[in-house]
Amino acid sequence: MQTHIRYLVSTERDRKWGMVVTSVGTQTIPPGAEYPNTDHPQRYLFTKEGGRILDEVQLVYITRGRGQFTSRTLGKTVSVEAGDMMVLFPGEWHSYWPLSRVGWEEYWIGFSGPLALQWIEASYISPQNPVLHISTDETLINRYKEAIGISAGQKASFHQLLSSIAASILFSAVFIARNNAYEADSSSTFIQRARNEILSDVASVTPVSLSRSLCIGYSKFRKLFKEYTGMTPGQFILNIRIMKAKERLVNTDDQIQEIAWSLGFENPDYFDTVFKRMTGMTPGAFRKGHALHTAEAKGTL
Repeated sequence: MQTHIRYLVSTERDRKWGMVVTSVGTQTIPPGAEYPNTDHPQRYLFTKEGGRILDEVQLVYITRGRGQFTSRTLGKTVSVEAGDMMVLFPGEWHSYWPLSRVGWEEYWIGFSGPLALQWIEASYISPQNPVLHISTDETLINRYKEAIGISAGQKASFHQLLSSIAASILFSAVFIARNNAYEADSSSTFIQRARNEILSDVASVTPVSLSRSLCIGYSKFRKLFKEYTGMTPGQFILNIRIMKAKERLVNTDDQIQEIAWSLGFENPDYFDTVFKRMTGMTPGAFRKGHALHTAEAKGTL
């Protein structure tokens, strides 16, 4: 059995960063070996039947072999394959183990702090979906190895560097898992086509015209688009229009009403209202503010 484990002590100054890595390691469990082993502090020990509850988030990445996972929220036992990442949540009972006849190789990193809790509250990760299917990714494996090496040296400010690596592992895993799921049913192709149509004809495109162009029902299209991008098609179109309006306001001398009409707004007053709601200022104030800032930067005032 090959094992490299680091349990880390943090200071109050480290914790002010908003997140600290508490443990990082890797171990290879050969077929027939006892699991889990007992080379861990008491608070991390558990049995297959009894499980455990942690006070931190852990990302356990299985790179070889097979096993099983269960948790209180999940309410059942599911298979874990090579390329899966188990997300362990603070306060959540869980248990996991490799199949005895197969064994597995695992990497893990644990972290705690208000940033971790914010990510859970924002549903970037959720106890309802604790196993991320991401495939075996060498870049992720190397990040775990980098974290193990940094934790061994423990140079000045190593906790801050470890935190950035842990965040990188988490959000890379979320990115890969989500896109794997969308690509499996061609959803990403629909969304990319929709975004391309919006960017090429933002002045006249509408959510309904997009759904018709893609030959998909509007309700389904709207739901899929929001799940994928985080906003409805209408919100996305409006954001692109405002973004292009900002570019025109600072890079051209075009009249504001001309900008409004060319970007599909019904009239300048409506454009003024929407722009102020989304940016906190009117188009005219935005243009003047940018001109003033540019003049100050150039020292021409």
